[in-house]
Amino acid sequence: MRKPTSNQILRSILSHDDMSLLRTRRSYLQLGRSRQWIDQRMRCASSRRELASEWFRRGVADGEHYRVLTNTLMTEAFGMDVEGLRRYKGLSGTNENLRDHMTDLELALVNLAETTAITLHRSHGSNGFEALQTDVKAAGKIVSQTRREIEVVQN
Repeated sequence: MRKPTSNQILRSILSHDDMSLLRTRRSYLQLGRSRQWIDQRMRCASSRRELASEWFRRGVADGEHYRVLTNTLMTEAFGMDVEGLRRYKGLSGTNENLRDHMTDLELALVNLAETTAITLHRSHGSNGFEALQTDVKAAGKIVSQTRREIEVVQN
């Protein structure tokens, strides 16, 4: 009987999601992304999944509502909706993921916005589209203020 290779052992331990995550990390490395950027991108993906789950648990079932909540968060945080940010990044008319074209700081700010929205939803006990949108606006404004303060210090 042959001894299993380290890759075979790793595959037997890791779930399908873990393997997918490793493939994604490897792909980003091959594209020349820094480990810091990759870590931030993975955290951002995780916070997005958590936010979408939170919205679902709190009564959002319509895809249009997810779009509106996302656009509200981005508009409040960055002064542009998702399509405006895509145009700003030169991605209009492509299927490329906007977050794959964000800087470390932009990803950190998106992560902060989404995490703040989740925190507000939970602390306020918000349910339904209107209540969630109120929290999303507040989270976006908090991130906008943070972004402006960072920009002042950078310049």
